[in-house]
Amino acid sequence: MPDKYPPLRPKVARFVEEYLVDFKGGDAYQRAGYAPRGKQASTSASRLLSRPDVQAAVAAGQELISERTGLTQDWVRDRLRLEAEGKLDGSTATSRVAALSWLGKHYKMFVDRVEVDDVTQHSDQQLNERLAQLLAKTGVSTAIGGEGSS
Repeated sequence: MPDKYPPLRPKVARFVEEYLVDFKGGDAYQRAGYAPRGKQASTSASRLLSRPDVQAAVAAGQELISERTGLTQDWVRDRLRLEAEGKLDGSTATSRVAALSWLGKHYKMFVDRVEVDDVTQHSDQQLNERLAQLLAKTGVSTAIGGEGSS
């Protein structure tokens, strides 16, 4: 079966190799031989990493590393679970809490950011109703729209 993408240019391929070292785009961009100015390295690296062919090359590289090292997501999750349960030698309360934290983050059990809907998909009335619901939860009362609003 033919590859979905043509081969990467040598400098882009080098960028992928360098990116797989530490996953620091700006540093990888410079190590690959690009000559950025100022903060341009991170911006240019981000642009490269948004390309589907580069994303595919990074994914393929990660898979090779995983196969070579035997480190898979399953293995890491299993070890974190064992640590969280205190089943590993030398387990401490601190290490158990850290393992639980990592597992919780992995499974998105904690909200680190607020998910925002595309407000352009809602009518003004729907948005006002939702705002009123949120304000009611916080105990703030205010008139929204209509008479009495400023």
